[in-house]
Amino acid sequence: MVIQVWFGDALDDGSEDFGQEFMLINGRPWPHTERLRYEMGDSIHWRVLNASEAVHPMHLHGFFFTVESRGDFRQDTVYWPGQRRHAVTERMD
Repeated sequence: MVIQVWFGDALDDGSEDFGQEFMLINGRPWPHTERLRYEMGDSIHWRVLNASEAVHPMHLHGFFFTVESRGDFRQDTVYWPGQRRHAVTERMD
């Protein structure tokens, strides 16, 4: 899953219109994002990449998830099972 930020159209002078900001998941804005459907008890493993310059909290509506690792372009930190935590929102720096 790739999180991105897209800014609206260019203005007449060629500069970007920063008044229009769209958060994208896999290149699509809500409500046009892909619908992921799972059954209760399914175990799903996602890798979330924040390709934007902005810090954005990642959250799932109505679900908990376990954070197994986090990182940036320099390194990844993998959490041992005892260090992992259940989360509703996780800040992706």
